[in-house]
Amino acid sequence: MDGGGGDGCGGHSAYGGPSPWSEAGRVPGVHVEDLHDVPARSAQHLVAHVRDGAAVPWLGLEVAAFARHPEVQDALDPRRRWRRPADALPAGALVALTLVAVLGVAVAVVLLGSEAGYGAPSPATTDRVAGVAAVVTLVALVARWASWLVTRLRGRRPVATDLWVLLGVVLAVHGTTTLGWLVTTGRWAPEVAVPTVAAVAVAGLAVVVAVVAQRVAPYPDAAPAGAGGDPVALAAALPAAERERVARDLARALDVVERRGLAAPDAVARARTAAPGALAPTAQRSARRARRQGARRQD
Repeated sequence: MDGGGGDGCGGHSAYGGPSPWSEAGRVPGVHVEDLHDVPARSAQHLVAHVRDGAAVPWLGLEVAAFARHPEVQDALDPRRRWRRPADALPAGALVALTLVAVLGVAVAVVLLGSEAGYGAPSPATTDRVAGVAAVVTLVALVARWASWLVTRLRGRRPVATDLWVLLGVVLAVHGTTTLGWLVTTGRWAPEVAVPTVAAVAVAGLAVVVAVVAQRVAPYPDAAPAGAGGDPVALAAALPAAERERVARDLARALDVVERRGLAAPDAVARARTAAPGALAPTAQRSARRARRQGARRQD
């Protein structure tokens, strides 16, 4: 695993979806082959992936700590070698929204299709329960797509695999089976028809927006020209509450570094004094000085 000093090359896109996690490492199930692949939500999250004996990714820790501030991240890491978290919501929450929406589609379709069967509920009950299921699908779909939209508007690559599955289910199942039942029976119960038509419309719009957005603004592999700047100045311009939150995150990550002996005590002590946006150069100062002194002695 590349646990280099934070400014090493990973060559990885900073905005991809989740990478497969290997089972190797100190904590089973949480380590990956390259720390640059970790979509870390915080410095504490990233440091949990560092193996014993690996060099501390100082730059990566600070990029992760500023996860809520992409302008600081781009100043720290303009080539976007350190992967950033894409969506504001955790991947588990996104998948949960997808599952809830798909379950709503399934319940609506099964109930409406069972009306002709033995022991089926009454039409009024069918419409009421299927309508609730259709509303649940609509709400979960809108929430899931909203996460995609917000992430995309920030110029980041959203996690989208489960969303495309959801859109396919809504369009193929809700759009044909549920609407087909409404058309063939002629019973346009508003509690079923309205959320169903709305969900199909939202799904169709989501597909169109995704296609247009990719053509108009493909995802960059590096920060836009002129988007760099001084990370220390950008960090200092953040609200005091945000600076304190980032400082707490980094302090707790450094506690882990110190407890596990991942870095020399003087490097950890120096890192604790670093100004926001200057963690890597501050922590690595002694290592550079030692290399220069060694080179002078050899000369």
